[in-house]
Amino acid sequence: MYLSRNIGSFVFLGAPLLAVDGGDDATDWDAVADDLRASVVQGDVRTFEQDPRFGLIVMGEIGSKALSPGVNDPGTAIDVITRVGRILSNYSDETENTPEEPLDHLYVRPLDPADLLADGFGALARDGAGTVEVQQRLQQTLAGLMRHPDDGLAKAARDRAVLELRRALAALDFAPDRERLLAAADDEVRARAEENSQGT
Repeated sequence: MYLSRNIGSFVFLGAPLLAVDGGDDATDWDAVADDLRASVVQGDVRTFEQDPRFGLIVMGEIGSKALSPGVNDPGTAIDVITRVGRILSNYSDETENTPEEPLDHLYVRPLDPADLLADGFGALARDGAGTVEVQQRLQQTLAGLMRHPDDGLAKAARDRAVLELRRALAALDFAPDRERLLAAADDEVRARAEENSQGT
């Protein structure tokens, strides 16, 4: 069985969720379809218990709202960056805790680490592009994730760090703030961001 939609995905009415390969002429496909429908939980809203990306999105939105002019609380945004970084430091694309009954015949597409970084950092990085303290913590956190043992997450963190450094440098007009941010960035990230800026 191949799950075609990840947990938390928006699904249109009538869209397929599973593809089944196998069976024979004796298979009761109506019973199989009923069992599969009963095994899939659908709802109007996403839940934290089953959808890890939803939790990261909500945390990122908290950090983003803290940076709104009416609130102006960069400390909360910095705290969110730290917490998201701690959560993602536990990321693994391999299942370490095997269920008692392994689901050997169910295939689910793994979560994309680039999506996880965008969920947790995207909104607050954009809204805090002009706040040097927020950007310093973001670069420090991404630099830590760049050393993660999972190659996919490490590469995604490096790419995100370059993107966010370029965005922040474009938003910061005060030269000493730009220098502080560049000093906080990883050497490779700084070099790539400056190279990309010169090329555009």
